[in-house]
Amino acid sequence: MLTGCWRAPDVSFTIGALHCVGTSARDWWAMATNGNAAREGTDVEGRMRSMRRWRVAISVGTLVVATVLLLSGNVLIGVLIGGLAIARLVMFSRFPVVRRGTGPTLDGNTRGWLRAQARDEVLVASGVMGCAPGEVRQQLQQRKSIAEIAAARGIAVEQVSAAIAADLSTKATAAEQAGTLTPDAAAGVRAQAPRFADGLIHRRRGGRGGRA
Repeated sequence: MLTGCWRAPDVSFTIGALHCVGTSARDWWAMATNGNAAREGTDVEGRMRSMRRWRVAISVGTLVVATVLLLSGNVLIGVLIGGLAIARLVMFSRFPVVRRGTGPTLDGNTRGWLRAQARDEVLVASGVMGCAPGEVRQQLQQRKSIAEIAAARGIAVEQVSAAIAADLSTKATAAEQAGTLTPDAAAGVRAQAPRFADGLIHRRRGGRGGRA
């Protein structure tokens, strides 16, 4: 499919090659994910993973095009395109999507209890990162995620996520003992704690209206 693109001048060559690679990758991806479409359906998490994999495939394809450009003497354009592709791949590898099991389903009251812990879990994250809570909230209001704040300070994202999940599990056990949560609800919270923690640290708040 790329053969028809090789005869074009520099700019046209680049645009045509990217189009060819994108079309081939799209067709390949449609066939590869066709069997999973029914299962993912309305699963938002599944769609996010599919979108991420598609973007990685595009970046890899772009890197291949950049390599061909370099080999064909189009050094400047090849370096620019290759640099962008590498930057995107580095970004994807730095902030990986954590694969999680489905776990037990939480009822409305239990989900509400879990969401209510979000503000306190920001304090937990602040302690792990060695930041003042006010400083973290300020950066959250600037549309940064906890994961980005941690990465900027050289703190492993997994360390922050694990601390939040552990704190949630401890609180769920205490709530179970106090009668606030049923044993099944507390077990569900403990099972979903890693998923909730991962979502919390990668979420971006929105400006003035965002909650910390």
